[in-house]
Amino acid sequence: GSEAGGGGGGGSKAREGGMAPLPRHAALDGATFAALVRRGAPFVVSDALERSAGFAMRNWTCDEFAVRFPDAAVTLHYVAGGDKRSTMAESAVLGDEPSGCPDPDGPAHGPRYWGIKEAAFGGGYDEGRAVSEAETPYLEAVKEAAGVPYFMDPAANGGELGASPEVWLSAKGAGAQAHVDGHCESTISIQLAGTKRWRLSAVPPSQLTPLRPRNQYEDGAAYRRRGGWRPTWVGDLAPGEAILFPPGTVHETTTTSHECAASITFQFATPPPVLHWDARFPALRRLWDVHECWAQFDLPYASLLAPPASSAALPVRELFFLSLQLGGLLPVRARRLAVQRHAELDADADGCLSVAELPPPPRRALGTAEAWPGALASLFDVDADGCVAAAEVGSVIERWALVQRAVAEEWLPPPRAIARQFRAEARVSGAGMPERR
Repeated sequence: GSEAGGGGGGGSKAREGGMAPLPRHAALDGATFAALVRRGAPFVVSDALERSAGFAMRNWTCDEFAVRFPDAAVTLHYVAGGDKRSTMAESAVLGDEPSGCPDPDGPAHGPRYWGIKEAAFGGGYDEGRAVSEAETPYLEAVKEAAGVPYFMDPAANGGELGASPEVWLSAKGAGAQAHVDGHCESTISIQLAGTKRWRLSAVPPSQLTPLRPRNQYEDGAAYRRRGGWRPTWVGDLAPGEAILFPPGTVHETTTTSHECAASITFQFATPPPVLHWDARFPALRRLWDVHECWAQFDLPYASLLAPPASSAALPVRELFFLSLQLGGLLPVRARRLAVQRHAELDADADGCLSVAELPPPPRRALGTAEAWPGALASLFDVDADGCVAAAEVGSVIERWALVQRAVAEEWLPPPRAIARQFRAEARVSGAGMPERR
């Protein structure tokens, strides 16, 4: 059970500047947590640390981080003059720097960011990163002090949280400008000290140009779009509270307390937010900021359509190409294939796919193997009656295939443009063009 406040959309009386208050939950059980994450709308857990035993850093302040990790490599982020690096101890005494945020309601100054998760990446990941392997002892200390929130499963989520901690420290008025992360997983941010205001929104499909190869919602870009940024949800996070939101969400933070705000953020893949992927697929599939996730977003559909014997063996990339081929088919053809696969999977021929009859997760799919069938069931059981019927599978797959076909047509340049590009590349490389016959 959970105790929700703030309403999913809130009435006009509860709205602030056109924004709805973030839904708030307490006494969250595992089933409700899973349902909320699959659905994908942002929400707050008000008793995230109150009920979580073993979360030793629950009262850590900005000063506490500076004392415990004085040599940590910290980045002053989202500032007008570009990122600046220092140690944790040095950053604690540095003055604020303006963010250059054009939105008067956005953060006026930049926050301090400690990407401690990077200590585990090894030397080959990104030589330009701030945190190196030398901070591995710091990473282990953070993992030991963090723990797992009470509503999450330590077996499923513990490793995910331990691999992705990030620490944010910000004075009053400082915070992260509106942006979309490239994470494919959901995000949880836990407030340790101070109070921070969050503003969030989904990406409107109308604001997406056809798959241009650039980040359309990189740091602060949302404010510069035509009409500016119009956040959908708003809420203040007090110490001990957590906010959770799905991938592809535009989000912004601003510290509202006089006390320096300290928070720790993680990504987690279990359960996968399949209903969010499905509902937002037309936008997510065109959002270059999450282009590295497109293969993951396709997996629930492609894994059902893949041949039974190979579904568990095919790697993510092969399934991605398979999904593109299937998406390139006429949507009605994709529906017929889905109905055919439903009949093949329906072992007891009762017309309903049970959780046990759904295909296993493909290799390297997000989330645990145990969570995958339940996620598929929530995606394809459209009317939530406990029966995944052939008509439901067909309609979901057809809708997905329609988006894939539209995207493929957007990607494909006119034949003359392809010829011009080929000739230009041939001139640069010195290769000859075949003679026209």
